[in-house]
Amino acid sequence: MELEKLLKKLKRSARKFVKKTVEVSNDAIDFGKCKIKISSLNGKIEDNYFKIGEAVYMQSLSEDEADSTQIEAWCDEITTWNEEIDDLKQMIKKDSENE
Repeated sequence: MELEKLLKKLKRSARKFVKKTVEVSNDAIDFGKCKIKISSLNGKIEDNYFKIGEAVYMQSLSEDEADSTQIEAWCDEITTWNEEIDDLKQMIKKDSENE
């Protein structure tokens, strides 16, 4: 009888341990995904900075004006991506505070 109780208790403990391990693993995966997404967005932002700089430079070499519509579109993308990065950082901060 005692052995059965002990085995049931061990099974419950093992289930709780596995459940907690899965939760921690999922949190780590989510954290990693957020970090990768932030890195990717930062790369896109850098690309747009380069495009903007190149467009302005090329305009300075010629008498043509830079395509302000395209530059504005690149700037809008940068703003959107920066907001997304801020949201991801807030998610990471919130998750780390909950642990």
